[in-house]
Amino acid sequence: MFQEERLAQILSMINEKKFVTSEELKNTLYVSLSTVRRDLAELDRRGLIVRSHGGAIAKSEAEVQTPVGLGADPLAEPKTAVAQRAAELVSDGDVLFLSASSTVLPMAAFLREKKNLTVVTNSMQMVSLLSGGGNTIYGSGGLYVQRNGALYGNDAIELISSFYYDKAFFSCHAISSQGVIGYNSAQVASVVKAAMLRAKKRICMFTGDKLDKTALRSAFTASQIDLFITDLPDVPRELAPKTLQVSPP
Repeated sequence: MFQEERLAQILSMINEKKFVTSEELKNTLYVSLSTVRRDLAELDRRGLIVRSHGGAIAKSEAEVQTPVGLGADPLAEPKTAVAQRAAELVSDGDVLFLSASSTVLPMAAFLREKKNLTVVTNSMQMVSLLSGGGNTIYGSGGLYVQRNGALYGNDAIELISSFYYDKAFFSCHAISSQGVIGYNSAQVASVVKAAMLRAKKRICMFTGDKLDKTALRSAFTASQIDLFITDLPDVPRELAPKTLQVSPP
């Protein structure tokens, strides 16, 4: 099969399924993983898809993964890699909290194939991305903050606190090598705390740029988190025992 034929077939699969893995393409096309990676790189170069960790996402999905104004985010690839790994931890039937965060938001593209999920989120974009997929989605209500497309305040906390979650996924503005997690906004910290108090498993997702940054408020410590997911190649000793590391494509 000539490359242009493969590219057409790959693009058709991606547009139909929204996300495909490199392994799936290799088995379908009977080619090597190196050939698949070259083909995905070519489709990405032409602007037809967006590569992600372990595969590729349809352009229409990728375009809305991050909030308005973040389309050129230099951390888009590591955030997508972290989000994909997080989504792999989700089981059919789970009750989830997904916080409003550009690191958590790309999970939407990877949750569409899950069944019978109940999702509570304070992200308006997350509601939009997950709606119509057959799962049950609750927007938290509350004060809308246009800057990050999210809902905050007492109304948001009341709705979030009315559920019990199998897993709560959230990010942070800063994390120290000792595992102190910080936020620049009391509103953000309050929403995350409300979900953490009701979750069986608390999962903090962050990219390497957050390490050892300074935030206005210290909110949690590593002892209160069940799992970290990050693209950091070298994880601080305090975090290592409960960290999953990923690498962007």
